[in-house]
Amino acid sequence: MEISSIDQEITDFDWYAVDPNGYLVQFSSCGGTLPSSVASSSEALSQLHHYFLTLSTETTTAHFNPNLPVVVPSLSDSHAYNRYIQAYATSAKRGLFVFDKTDLADYDNYYHLVAYPARPLLLTELPPAIRALISRTRLPFAIASIATLNANDIN
Repeated sequence: MEISSIDQEITDFDWYAVDPNGYLVQFSSCGGTLPSSVASSSEALSQLHHYFLTLSTETTTAHFNPNLPVVVPSLSDSHAYNRYIQAYATSAKRGLFVFDKTDLADYDNYYHLVAYPARPLLLTELPPAIRALISRTRLPFAIASIATLNANDIN
């Protein structure tokens, strides 16, 4: 079933993509517009979400964007910063690059890097069915060198 624009606006979806190098990326939509390849199937999105939640968090180490307090000014105190990064650390420990929507109050599609893995999980390491689902959403750029992006560039 397709995810409606209303559901996209009121729901924080975790959605997934793959870059040209086979690196896997998780995005937290926070009410932003989903790429059409993601919005076309809530079932596929649920399958991917469930798969990644079941992966071990002992796969690799999580690193964090050193510019987070600048990108997200509300993270200026250490308690808020630690709480924020822990929400994303588990995904990075599973081998995913993790991006969050930058402006929660705006219906735009700008995202910033929160966390990244020391050893990225690769598309080729996924089961064929999951590989096929995540391959529907491909980034037109390599994710390893990106700290901010506009998801409107993703189909």
